[in-house]
Amino acid sequence: MGFLPTGSADPYGQRRYILGVIRLLADGYIEGSLPEYFSRAFDLYMQGGFALKDKKKVTEDFEEFTFQRLENYLLSAGLKYDVIKSIKDGALRNIKDTISRVKAITAVRDLPEFLSLVAALTRAFNILKKTPADRAEFSLNLLQEEEEKALYEHFKETSDEVQKLFLVPDMVDYPEVMRKLSSLRPSIDKFFDKVMVMVPDETLRNNRLSLLDMVVNLYLKVADFSEIVVEGSNIV
Repeated sequence: MGFLPTGSADPYGQRRYILGVIRLLADGYIEGSLPEYFSRAFDLYMQGGFALKDKKKVTEDFEEFTFQRLENYLLSAGLKYDVIKSIKDGALRNIKDTISRVKAITAVRDLPEFLSLVAALTRAFNILKKTPADRAEFSLNLLQEEEEKALYEHFKETSDEVQKLFLVPDMVDYPEVMRKLSSLRPSIDKFFDKVMVMVPDETLRNNRLSLLDMVVNLYLKVADFSEIVVEGSNIV
């Protein structure tokens, strides 16, 4: 614990062992969350009187090390680096679920309509990154333009449908989730074509930012699509 391999040296065979556990989880021979397994192991070491580093730091090191092994495992299966990077957050909690998400995204990864959606989401993500997060809650009454009203209605409908698909966590139909999420693209495109987000009116501006925030967070249930590389894109 706290002794991760460096360079080509791996005296304890940790890379091989972790990859073996990932394969067992991926193939369904065992079930569980890698971070939870690690937390339990850490506590057992502490109970045994071992002097270990800070749990938070060791956990962060373990998760980064383990994700690198998962990344290599998925790359060797022919999956793309940017898709793998997009699912990094929470990827170790359920390896089978993570692989299902990667495969569903990969299936649509190179479709023009999906890349257009990614471009729109990245634009929304970048706008939100440049603005304070402590804004007022979204208000339906502040919607003015037809396109922002349409986006909200389509978002609400899609969100309800996606929530139903997540009711059984271990049996999520990710291809269907992707179809539902992709259906939002025309509404997002029209919103950006017709609605000015960064208007002088602070109340109106914050409400539009909150709308975009809700849309982005819906997609984050699957992946951070801003990590998907769109060739020739110069999104700001």
